[in-house]
Amino acid sequence: MTDEITEEQYQRIEAGLENPPKPDFISQEEWDTLLASRQPGLIRAWGQMQAENVIAGAEGSDEIAGAPVIVVTVIGRKSGREIPVALNFVERNGAWYICGSFFGLQTPPLWVKNLDANPKAWVNVLDKKTEVIASRPVGQERAEIWEIMVQEFPLWGYFQKFCRSREFDIFKLTPVEP
Repeated sequence: MTDEITEEQYQRIEAGLENPPKPDFISQEEWDTLLASRQPGLIRAWGQMQAENVIAGAEGSDEIAGAPVIVVTVIGRKSGREIPVALNFVERNGAWYICGSFFGLQTPPLWVKNLDANPKAWVNVLDKKTEVIASRPVGQERAEIWEIMVQEFPLWGYFQKFCRSREFDIFKLTPVEP
């Protein structure tokens, strides 16, 4: 499918004038729902609403687009307040990895800037809230975890193909020892 995309189409997709074509691994209904919410303000509002639902234990709130969700609470770089966001993740060796894909938009999500400004955060899994420190995997570690991440959640890799102006941000969230 993406092999049939022309350079002009890539440019239109990157400019936000056109949506990427539907990948084969997602239903038309799921794709339409995803595209309908592919706007920065809607994504932010939805992420915070989803975080509240996860924390409250709402049924079905532990998945986004068929992949598991955790709530990451970051500290606002301007406000200083705690901001919970629901994010897909991959867990490996006691750490959580998250991706700032922002549905393939050209700008990173705000939580990326917040973690860059203050790497202290919290992860909610089930009823447990764990303090973590965020870091960015680099080099071989990044390449290896990226391969695992796109295997477990193919939308990250798919959107990255259409967001050539930036490499998606990846953070490793490591629990703080008490």
